[in-house]
Amino acid sequence: MRMWLIIRILVIAWCAACGAVSGDHFAPDRWAVGWPDYAFMFICCTLGVPLMVGFQLVARVSDRRWTKPSWTGNPFNLKQPLHAFHLMSMAMLGIGAGVLLGTSLHGFHAWRNCLVPVALGSGLWVGVLLCTIVFRWKFSETKHSDPTESESNAANTISTASSRNSTRGRSARPTRRSRTTPTQTP
Repeated sequence: MRMWLIIRILVIAWCAACGAVSGDHFAPDRWAVGWPDYAFMFICCTLGVPLMVGFQLVARVSDRRWTKPSWTGNPFNLKQPLHAFHLMSMAMLGIGAGVLLGTSLHGFHAWRNCLVPVALGSGLWVGVLLCTIVFRWKFSETKHSDPTESESNAANTISTASSRNSTRGRSARPTRRSRTTPTQTP
């Protein structure tokens, strides 16, 4: 749906604006965060998404079939868990872009502050991609996340399959009206 695309863009724009006006880029690096720490954040997010989605799969609170995350999917539908993680990853990347923009306006002296949300956001995004590979048997073949469209696609598939079976030489079961009773001939 187009509405979810607009909502996602607004959420990401809001996160980028919040990152741009946050106070983190005015002060020099306050944390002793190094490259191994960024790698650790990335790996934890990458492995954490399949773990959390796996818990939801075991608890059986999700739909029988999932749709692949897209910009037009409902991120607040808890029965489709990857859509929420997809939005979270884009929001964190938006915060990182906003912090980088705010830092660039003040001299890049704290440019590493943008790497925390970028590491988290990119880790979440890679985790979502990992889930689409690990749980590929769980995904439906339709590309739309609208349940009414997937139901109509399923109905079309069933009708196509039944028409295919009837054209393979199998005769359809006759109805009551078409049955004839044997007549006796003298």
